[in-house]
Amino acid sequence: MEKTPIYFMPGLAASPKIFENLAFDLDRYTLHYLNWIAPQNSEEDISSYTYRLSAQIKEKNPVLIGVSFGGIIVIKFSCVLSIHTPHYFSTSTFMCLM
Repeated sequence: MEKTPIYFMPGLAASPKIFENLAFDLDRYTLHYLNWIAPQNSEEDISSYTYRLSAQIKEKNPVLIGVSFGGIIVIKFSCVLSIHTPHYFSTSTFMCLM
């Protein structure tokens, strides 16, 4: 059986360790934890940044889970990748993406 890849994107000031206590059936899923990268410069827009960050995603049609600003990023990934529906978790107000 082919495993479904799941990628986790933490909030901006967080590390992937926030996901370490989640339990998944590892016979069904492969888990991957994304890390923030430095912007190229102060003028880099979110689309360019997201495109560069997406290089960490190696499998096709992954499930993406993001928290807070990481949720915004996984939603933006849907513009550059073929993915399952992104999942966004936050207690803050959802921001409109342009």
